Amino acid sequence: MKEPEPSDPREILEEISHVAFQKDKVRLDGKLFLNCSFEDCLLCYGGARSEWKDTKFANCRLLLDGAANNTVHVLQGLGFTIESPTAAPPLDNPPSQDG
Repeated sequence: MKEPEPSDPREILEEISHVAFQKDKVRLDGKLFLNCSFEDCLLCYGGARSEWKDTKFANCRLLLDGAANNTVHVLQGLGFTIESPTAAPPLDNPPSQDG
């Protein structure tokens, strides 16, 4: 039987449940976080599938490496602007569609 590709939705994720991370460095790739919380953490993401449900994030930073960082460079090369989360508008307040 063929092994699933890393981006294959059938990929088995490591389940992390009911953990309160505080001031930790946490790798997101390949994990499913259930009922967890992250406070003042450095979240490291390399591009592999990861998911979370009923999980809260507060005052965390994101480090993109590997494929995720390559994607950022490709987007910047195509002329896209990558904004920091503090500079981006809130998701519940989308830009107006005047015109």
